[in-house]
Amino acid sequence: MLLFLRVFCCFTLLSLVACKQNNPELQAQLIAIQTQLDQANASLKTLKTKPRPALVHSVFFKLKADTDEAQKKAFRTNLKRLAKIEQAKQLFVATPADTADKRLRKDYDVVLQMHFANLEDLATYQNHELHLQVKKEVAPMLASKPFVYDYWQK
Repeated sequence: MLLFLRVFCCFTLLSLVACKQNNPELQAQLIAIQTQLDQANASLKTLKTKPRPALVHSVFFKLKADTDEAQKKAFRTNLKRLAKIEQAKQLFVATPADTADKRLRKDYDVVLQMHFANLEDLATYQNHELHLQVKKEVAPMLASKPFVYDYWQK
């Protein structure tokens, strides 16, 4: 991206100078820079369209049986605070859908799902002060240890 901006700036400056002068050398430089600019633009388009694998981090929570609806809502709201962590992308907090599918697991009440660019971002998230604080705050509401499922989305 930085290269693209540099080439663009050079192109713009040379364009201005070449417009005021009929200098064949400047015009040749302008053509060369235009070619570089086109190549950089093509590379940028490739980067934007090339899908990147994401590490999907899913956490399933079972709340204590005596948890009322207001407490469940507060629990979900607390989890949504994790979206403030820069490395966590596409954060979702949800409850199970009643799809009438007999295979549906009913041993959890809330699921948290988010994406990370790589393992380093997940590790940063795991040790982030806000993540540790939210874990501590929601722990008393849990009936059991959360179930975690991580996978690479390709």
